[in-house]
Amino acid sequence: MVGNFKTFLALSVLLPLFWAMGFEVKAQEGTVANKAEWLISFSKFIDWPSKDQEETFSIKILGDENFYQYLNYIYADRTVKGKPVKVSLVFSSEEVSDCHILFVSSEFKESLPEIIQKTKSHPILTVGEYTGFAKDGIMINFFTENGEIRFELNPDAANKSGLSIGYQLFQVAKVVKFQP
Repeated sequence: MVGNFKTFLALSVLLPLFWAMGFEVKAQEGTVANKAEWLISFSKFIDWPSKDQEETFSIKILGDENFYQYLNYIYADRTVKGKPVKVSLVFSSEEVSDCHILFVSSEFKESLPEIIQKTKSHPILTVGEYTGFAKDGIMINFFTENGEIRFELNPDAANKSGLSIGYQLFQVAKVVKFQP
């Protein structure tokens, strides 16, 4: 009887924990999927001035391996702007150039000034996921509001890089200004 009680007690503690862990993984997968779909949408409403001659549409992911794997999977058979997509995972701010979209994970928040400096005069759409990134110079920054993924848009940063943002993004974004 004591053994049954210990088993019951262990299960009553562990089962909710396992359920919560599974729920968190599913929520994270949903967040990754939502961000990936937004990236696809962003590419439809942004024009890159000097990237027409390139053979592939390049997306670099700085530091988020799960997001990289998901994007690599969903972009395997897709094209953007009529070009096959190449998704790359990078781990250093030294590797952030030569792409159409650069996704900066929150773990690189300390490197953000260097990343902005390297990308600000190039037609690279910078996308982040940390509070304050858009005000610091990232062009598009994801945030969660009422359980939904939304994004901030910094049009000044995009204009300085030569990117042209379609009005459709302004209609759904929270527009922020650069604050040095």
